[in-house]
Amino acid sequence: MTIEKVSKSDRSRCFFDIQIDGDPVGRVVMELFDDLVPRTTKNFLMLCTGQAGLGKVTEKPLHYKGSLFHRVIKNFMVQGGDFSAGNGTGGESIYGGVFDDESFLIKHDQPFMLSMANRGKDTNGSQFFITTKPAPHLDGVHVVFGKVISGQEIITQIENLKVNAKCRPVADVIIANCGQLIRKRAADDVETEVKKSKKHKKRKREKDKESNSDYEESQNVLPSIGPQAVVNEPEIISSVKADDLPEVPTTNKFLMRRSKTPENATSHSSRPPVRHSFAKTRSGHRVKGRGSLRFRTPSDDEGSRVPVHSRSRSATPPHWKREERRLISMKELQDRIKIKLEQEEKEIQEKQQKQAENATNETETFGYRLPVFPPPQQVKEIRERNHSLLYLYPSSFQN
Repeated sequence: MTIEKVSKSDRSRCFFDIQIDGDPVGRVVMELFDDLVPRTTKNFLMLCTGQAGLGKVTEKPLHYKGSLFHRVIKNFMVQGGDFSAGNGTGGESIYGGVFDDESFLIKHDQPFMLSMANRGKDTNGSQFFITTKPAPHLDGVHVVFGKVISGQEIITQIENLKVNAKCRPVADVIIANCGQLIRKRAADDVETEVKKSKKHKKRKREKDKESNSDYEESQNVLPSIGPQAVVNEPEIISSVKADDLPEVPTTNKFLMRRSKTPENATSHSSRPPVRHSFAKTRSGHRVKGRGSLRFRTPSDDEGSRVPVHSRSRSATPPHWKREERRLISMKELQDRIKIKLEQEEKEIQEKQQKQAENATNETETFGYRLPVFPPPQQVKEIRERNHSLLYLYPSSFQN
């Protein structure tokens, strides 16, 4: 049975967003023959949407998203749907494991037919293939359940990819995204519904208008007693006495916006006058400005002991005390310099003596022993330093 003989009805549509080697190439849209093979199309549709949960056998999400086209044979077909293993050995239907062949009414007589892959009779799972040429030898073996209606060029691009010895594409062909397409309602249907609703509202308004007009007519009609009937209306008599009415004002002051000043109102504001008196501290200082006081006023006991204007009442900071302890007098400085010079001269003499004692062999020249002196540069530095100190502090070396 060819597709043209199938009754036209609202059929489901699914889509694949394809990536080749990480690059998106487009979308493939498929129409499912759910009026002919509803069980098979439901399995494919749920695997596209991923609404079936986890598989009972594979314990993996029943979803084509992220799966590969693992087998490509040029001039024949492209195969995919193995979401668990990715090599053609896995997959599972939404019914758990495999399910039976539903119908072989539709033939593989056209390219781009969508058919179920199996391992024999009644072994349909999740794997499918799309033909690229008519394949009549598959009739009666594989169940056709749909066809590609958009994106045939993408299937052709996958078909022409380079493959290895096991017919697996060298570049990964991945279903990056998949799902179901919901058809929009036709514009004619929407217009007819709008027209129907308008007609219904118009009829309702007309009915309401008729009912209102009938009610008004019934209200306006008076019962007739005779051809010359006279309606006797009762005379209206007011119960308000003339004395109760207020007097008419002599002048028209209804539009005045100003109100009279009360008699007991004072001319001055109720706000107390601003006092310009300045506060004073306990020590007698006048405080100007606003806000609370932020400085410490000495107590009565402190004021009795220390004068108000004395600076000695404040505590000396610790760092100040440390610096004061470091101060020395001029005489003490001269004494320290003198002691230091004496120690340096003493150290030089001890050093010379130690060098003379520790000499391993005597230096002889023509039978005479040579005296050991410090280097001339060191002697020159010592003399210059002593001379500068004597020049700066002559009084300390007079003794």
